[in-house]
Amino acid sequence: MNRTQYLMALYDALKDIPSQERTDVISEYREYFRIEMENGRTEEEICSSLGDPVTLAYAIKQRRGYGPDSQETFYKKPHRKNGIFKTIATVISAIVVLCIVFGGTIMFSFSKGKGLIFGAAKKYEINDVRTITPDSAKTIIIKTASTDTSILPSDSEIIKGSLVGNVRATSPDHVPTLKITRSGDTIIIEEKREVFGVIGFYWEDVKLDISIPESFKGAVEFEGTSGDLKASDLDIGNFLLKVSSGNVRLDNITVENNMKLTSGSGDFMVKELKATKLILQSTAGNKEFRDVYIKENFNINSTSGDTVLNSIKCHELGIDSTSGNINIDKLQLDRISIETKSGDVNVRDLEGNAQIDASSGNINVSVKEADEEIYIKAISGDIELRMPADKSFTLDSRTSSGNINCDFKLEDKVSDDNTLKGIYLNGDILLNIKTSSGNIDIERQ
Repeated sequence: MNRTQYLMALYDALKDIPSQERTDVISEYREYFRIEMENGRTEEEICSSLGDPVTLAYAIKQRRGYGPDSQETFYKKPHRKNGIFKTIATVISAIVVLCIVFGGTIMFSFSKGKGLIFGAAKKYEINDVRTITPDSAKTIIIKTASTDTSILPSDSEIIKGSLVGNVRATSPDHVPTLKITRSGDTIIIEEKREVFGVIGFYWEDVKLDISIPESFKGAVEFEGTSGDLKASDLDIGNFLLKVSSGNVRLDNITVENNMKLTSGSGDFMVKELKATKLILQSTAGNKEFRDVYIKENFNINSTSGDTVLNSIKCHELGIDSTSGNINIDKLQLDRISIETKSGDVNVRDLEGNAQIDASSGNINVSVKEADEEIYIKAISGDIELRMPADKSFTLDSRTSSGNINCDFKLEDKVSDDNTLKGIYLNGDILLNIKTSSGNIDIERQ
């Protein structure tokens, strides 16, 4: 049993107590789940520790004086003709509060052909399974509204979609269905919702599982409004992913050609990825990529959120970040280009040339291999660059306000309060380091 199912069962078992107290209890236990999950416990572990929800509800009712032996009575206010609108407003407010706190077990809506529906929601079970043969299809398009989705390969020669779960709603019109169609060389898998003018909220626990034949080498396009996406062990031609809101987890993905990931809000976790080109556009959310090989260019455009890269190999890496820290480990490429408005930049074990430009934030770079240029510029922030002792370089460093320190013995040294220039060994690599406000440290590693 997960958190949603447990709270639903607890809510149903508390039907004998006043609605406001019922709502308060659910709020308290929802908060309890949140705190315990932040401490590392799983939903299943928390449910197990709380015990049977019916037993827990009985204890709560006894503790609050609503057990079978209680003599409590409830006073009902007399009806007032001139207070009818206030009464209606109070009832609607109570329903909305219940919907928000509990995810919508009571709702009201306008539904096609039925006018205004107002009352308790009904539970609907979903087990919608559809299949289709790929035949000569070149593209698979997947469209979801709010359902969590997983995409996996299959040794079968059919494409299969399974929409499974439960929904509480006032009308079957609100229950999602699965539709698979073919249009030319494109197969469309779509989560459909026949909803018209919904007012209020409703609750659902639905998952969409999609399996794609291992033999399919065409393009996969995913469009999600909200809901998480997980995909693993795919080997396809192209991968286009666009989500408005929701987390994305990708494991062991091989894309023969191009891959583009676009997100309005949500985190990305990508492990073991191969592609020819990769573009990531993220408005809000953290990004983490590990064990990635991109044959050509890897470009990241991020408005907010941290970026973590580990064991990345590509031709060129470009990062344009408005806000958020950038942490990179074990980078092999010809050139990295980073431009950030706000946030620290940390690059460790760089193998390649670099151009890093930061408006606000500290920059820390350790170089393993380079052959042409390391260019680092900061408007406000310290710069720390660590170079191998056997790498020769020509240093040109300047700061408007701050100190410059260098561990290396330089030839043809030129130094004053704001400048340090010189040559180390043969001077092969150009180190161009500048900051308007901050210290510069060139260290031996």
